[in-house]
Amino acid sequence: MGLVLGVIFLLNLLDAGFTLLWVQTGLAREANPLLRTLVHEEWELFLLVKVLFVGMGLWLIWLFRGNRIAALGLPILLAAYLGVVLYHSGIMIGLALLDVF
Repeated sequence: MGLVLGVIFLLNLLDAGFTLLWVQTGLAREANPLLRTLVHEEWELFLLVKVLFVGMGLWLIWLFRGNRIAALGLPILLAAYLGVVLYHSGIMIGLALLDVF
């Protein structure tokens, strides 16, 4: 379980980095309305909030790792973050093929 939590944390960091790249280049905007203002105006705080909140959530899952709901939710969370990072990666590949960067 610890390895999966670590992978999810790393995927969260990738998501944050891609989000900053897309927002700062004007190619996208943050979908989360709670973080939208931060990513545009205070990107350092955006990173801190995103890392802290996801980290705290993962820590709670670790604390309740014996709980059935935590065990069932972990693969769903992993799949969601994998999907988000694959989506970001697809955009990056598409932009590379179009020679945008």
